[in-house]
Amino acid sequence: MLNIEKILVAKDSSPCAETALRHAANLARKTGAELHILYVQVMYEEHFEAPVLPVEPKSQLLERLQSHTQEFWSADGDDDLKPVVYAVEREVAAAPAIARYAAEHDIGIIFMGTHGRRGLRHLLMGSVAEEVVRTAPCQVVTVGQCNDEEKEIRSILAPVDFSTHAGNALEVAVQMAKHYGAHLDMLHVVEETLHPAFYNSGVFSIYDIEPDIEGRSLEHLKQLFKQLKAEDIDVGFHVQSGRAASEITHFAREKGHDLIVMATHGLTELAHLFIGSVTEKVVRSAPCSVLTVKSFSETQNAANDRRIEEEVL
Repeated sequence: MLNIEKILVAKDSSPCAETALRHAANLARKTGAELHILYVQVMYEEHFEAPVLPVEPKSQLLERLQSHTQEFWSADGDDDLKPVVYAVEREVAAAPAIARYAAEHDIGIIFMGTHGRRGLRHLLMGSVAEEVVRTAPCQVVTVGQCNDEEKEIRSILAPVDFSTHAGNALEVAVQMAKHYGAHLDMLHVVEETLHPAFYNSGVFSIYDIEPDIEGRSLEHLKQLFKQLKAEDIDVGFHVQSGRAASEITHFAREKGHDLIVMATHGLTELAHLFIGSVTEKVVRSAPCSVLTVKSFSETQNAANDRRIEEEVL
């Protein structure tokens, strides 16, 4: 389940981060959570990128962070929000500092923008948001609509692949729907194309094996929701066929969802490189915010990395 006693916002000067701050402040107000606002000063960058500003004392950075945030909230009508913890960290990269701060302060959920690094570093390492999604010890909300002034979440999408991980994410989606009084849509995507091993038998589509797979999937969605005993939530059940990541983002865009809640297997390092992630594809292309729900502990992550390394090396 989702722990919302402490909420962290990774703050910088981007519009995405300001939108993330709006959403985090709104959730903190609804739940009475302690809000942490963190600014990470990246100490070094590549030669071909913009030069780093001169090192400024932490006390001055903290003062400017607090002043800027207070001005932002006063203009936004949020100056009554309490309690708030301000923090500044220095690190060679933003993502490790964000993940470390979350672990050290028992953060339950992180809000951050999805803007990424520029140049070669982005191509090699991915965006800061993607790295935090992989490495943070808690749930992460990535906010991609930088010009979105709306603070309320009225419609939530929960993709379900009938795995244990997706079941955990569905519980979180229900919890969020209760906090916001939002409508919930559950979506299962049927991957129609089968593995090439089936080709020798002349079977190319899952529908050739299970013609009624969409009907059975729909009933399974309803049973899953019934087990959660959340009758007070307005819910819809949907089944689509196609590629999971593209269908999820298309459905969210078509229905105008404000938040997607889905699981990440928590795979890091070598395992992540070889396995990939539908969740990260959705984070990159979603038309709305995405809440990624951790499925594995850090111990399990390390075990996964060792297993994959043994298999491929």
